[in-house]
Amino acid sequence: MCANKSRYHGSHGVAHGTSSVMESHFIGKPFNYDHAKVIALQAHKDANPKAKCSKGCIEAQLDAFYGKDGRKRCETPGRKQPLTPKQRRDALKRNTDFP
Repeated sequence: MCANKSRYHGSHGVAHGTSSVMESHFIGKPFNYDHAKVIALQAHKDANPKAKCSKGCIEAQLDAFYGKDGRKRCETPGRKQPLTPKQRRDALKRNTDFP
C-alpha cells in the first residue's frame, strides 16, 4: 500500500486510524489472521478511496505473504495505537459497523 510518511496525516494517518479503531476491539482477546486481514483490507480501502485495486487483489497479496490459514494466531493488540483525537473521531465515523 502506498502511504505518506506521517502516521498521523494523509493516507498513512487514515490507514492507522482505521486499523487502530478496529484493532482496539481485540485488546486482550484472541486475534488471528482472518481478523488482521479484514482490518488491513478496510484500512487500505479507507486510505485509498480512489484506488482501482480490487479487494481480491489486495487479499491475494496478503495471503501470498502471510499464508492462507485464517486461524493462524497473530499478536494480540496490547493497547490502542497512538492517534490524534481527529484521527480517532474520523476513523470511528468511517467504521461504525465493526466488529
